[in-house]
Amino acid sequence: MSAVYRFDGTLIHNIAHHNWTVEGIKALSRVYPRSPSRDTQIAAAILDRKVVHVPDSEAPGIPEPSPIIARALGYRSLLAVPMLKDGNSVGAIAVVRLGGPSPTRP
Repeated sequence: MSAVYRFDGTLIHNIAHHNWTVEGIKALSRVYPRSPSRDTQIAAAILDRKVVHVPDSEAPGIPEPSPIIARALGYRSLLAVPMLKDGNSVGAIAVVRLGGPSPTRP
């Protein structure tokens, strides 16, 4: 599954998604649009202008609402990549891994 988010300088908006469940879309509509803060991986990617990888959304320390959205959509791993224009964040693209957490690598 994947999603595209736009940052208008004030709010983050979910503008497109692919292969989402009805429950996931409902969960997301309760969260977005939203002001950016580092309580979601999408916002962290946008604010920090860096790739954010979450191997397991159920790991300790993952702030709400991220685990709620992950459970509704059925994923555990997420990769959020910022979209930049002239060095400024204009949004992010997220892809998720369905099922369990990402395998660890040595």
